[in-house]
Amino acid sequence: MLQLKTKDEDVSFDCAVQEYRAWKHLEGTLNNDVERRLDKLRHYFKNTNIRMIGTKTIVDYSLRLADRGLRPNTIKRELNQLRAVLRYAEKIYYEYRCPDIKMPKVNDERDVHLESDEATAVLNRIKITHPKFYPHFLLLIDTGARLNEMLRLTHFSFCGDVTRIERQHLGKSLFREIPMTNDITSLIHSGDMPKNLNIFSSPQVASATLGKVLKQTCHDLGIKPVRIHDLRHTFAYLTAKAGADLGDLKYLMGHSDIAMTLRYRGFIPSRAKSFVRSAR
Repeated sequence: MLQLKTKDEDVSFDCAVQEYRAWKHLEGTLNNDVERRLDKLRHYFKNTNIRMIGTKTIVDYSLRLADRGLRPNTIKRELNQLRAVLRYAEKIYYEYRCPDIKMPKVNDERDVHLESDEATAVLNRIKITHPKFYPHFLLLIDTGARLNEMLRLTHFSFCGDVTRIERQHLGKSLFREIPMTNDITSLIHSGDMPKNLNIFSSPQVASATLGKVLKQTCHDLGIKPVRIHDLRHTFAYLTAKAGADLGDLKYLMGHSDIAMTLRYRGFIPSRAKSFVRSAR
């Protein structure tokens, strides 16, 4: 049971974060993403009394995130973390009440992706202009791996006819096996698949470098610019278009919750018409 704190007049946000972090650690749900968001919040609200964090303060924080160019869905994740901390503080500090936190409206259906011919054109061009990065882009598009997952792949990750992708979740290693496309198989058999894909000094450098190559390639080909993470959406879109359902996508994308997969529901062709016609 929670032990209520009887005085909260002098409670700083940093103390509230420490209490929240200790509880999440006890639950076994403290992961790297949570730690990163908590550190950002602590830095912004440093030495601030939790009673001083009201609706206006939170709106100002949201506007600052927007000024940094963060997208609504990213801002929503940061605000959800702030709300989680303050709601926990509400449970343990006497008479403290979490303020109302307005969330930005987010369209959670991912519609930024490449079509099949565009993805092929991008890969073919990168293979000529930036051959050392070709394996990186091929794996991002043909496995749906997150950037950090792709960078951790080694020659041991390619077993038989599948690519074994590792994901860290709650301190555990989870694996999913993605069937290899012909292009990945050919790259492995040719001996051109690097033993170490992480040739960058940091994930940030990898994102910036590959992002610049992708942006230039899209420009040269005359197609809409996309981000590195949109290559993951491209995989989901093309896989759904080929016949995968939400259950398939949940596994292939490595989602821990089907709610995360629902953002791709618009990619799956509706079979409602045929279902209705054949139902009776």
